[in-house]
Amino acid sequence: MIGHLQQRRRRDAQLLGFAQAMCGASSVGELARRFDDGLPRLLHAPMRGMYFLDPGSGRVANVSRVNVSDVFLARYERFGRQRDEVLAHVTENRRAASLTSLMSVPEWLESPLYTRVCHLHRMRDVIVAPIVVADDVVGTFHISTSLPDRPYRPDDVRLADAVARLIATAVDGLGHRADLERQRDEAVTALELADTAVVVCGPDEIEPRLSAAARRLLAQLADPDAALFGLLAAPPSTGRTFRRLDVDLADGRRAELRAHSGPATGATAAAGRPAVHGAVVTVLDLVGDHVEPAAEVMGALTPREQDVARLVATGLTDRAVAERLHLSHHTVSQHVKRIYRKLGIASRVELTALLVAPSRTGWPAARGSAG
Repeated sequence: MIGHLQQRRRRDAQLLGFAQAMCGASSVGELARRFDDGLPRLLHAPMRGMYFLDPGSGRVANVSRVNVSDVFLARYERFGRQRDEVLAHVTENRRAASLTSLMSVPEWLESPLYTRVCHLHRMRDVIVAPIVVADDVVGTFHISTSLPDRPYRPDDVRLADAVARLIATAVDGLGHRADLERQRDEAVTALELADTAVVVCGPDEIEPRLSAAARRLLAQLADPDAALFGLLAAPPSTGRTFRRLDVDLADGRRAELRAHSGPATGATAAAGRPAVHGAVVTVLDLVGDHVEPAAEVMGALTPREQDVARLVATGLTDRAVAERLHLSHHTVSQHVKRIYRKLGIASRVELTALLVAPSRTGWPAARGSAG
């Protein structure tokens, strides 16, 4: 009893280590290598392989194989896969299964799959486990033994099923990571095309990341580092902020550097846990001497809309504006929409630019009157 308990604890520890290794993989190739290295510590798997399906073409990609020949793989793909009863059973039921749980050894040795393919390596028992992500079988892994007196037990099948779920979790994580990287690349490209001066500061980065427009903007300053880090050293906030700083330009003139900052992914707190702060994105703007909002801009708005616009331009959220003006959050949101429509703009950044430096914006004529 004690020996069995110790063995189970040892296997649980090995499974935990395997899970950590698999979920830490940064690519499918690394996932396959960690699978090859870690699986023998959990299961008797002298012959093993892992396959993934291409969702576009449906073709099978072999990403891992150990002690399996090229001839075996070629025969299996050409002749054996469509005759593999274990694979068909596993794909339909979405659970791992062993060959000897579906047929007897004599039936297996006389089957076409064995006589045409599996006899090459004298496979006497096989476990096939499905890799299921979002209810789709995206791949399988196979293990096999040639020992006639060592068939796989139900515990082995259950463990193989657990391993397949771990692989699925790791594969799903790789997919999410790839999606995030693609979205990041698309966003960076869009910002570069828009010629927007953007600064991104991550919690673990020793230098901020600057877009090309941000580098050009800062190059105009007499002391760009002091100006940039003066703006970035904002008080901790989980929302958007707006800051401004008087600066000297390299040509001796004076100007004002403005920064709109906000969390890249938000700073949220789970129940009973502190907020987690990620990267902060800052949009920079450089303007000349401060001017009051143009009369033509404010003239297009009602007095209440003017009040809302001035507060929005300071970086306050709709909810904060509502508290300041003793209005409902819904009322302020409706005011903001009308302000955007009247001024022909679509963002708080554009509104701030209009109110603070309308001479730079090329603002079109207001749409409609203040009524």
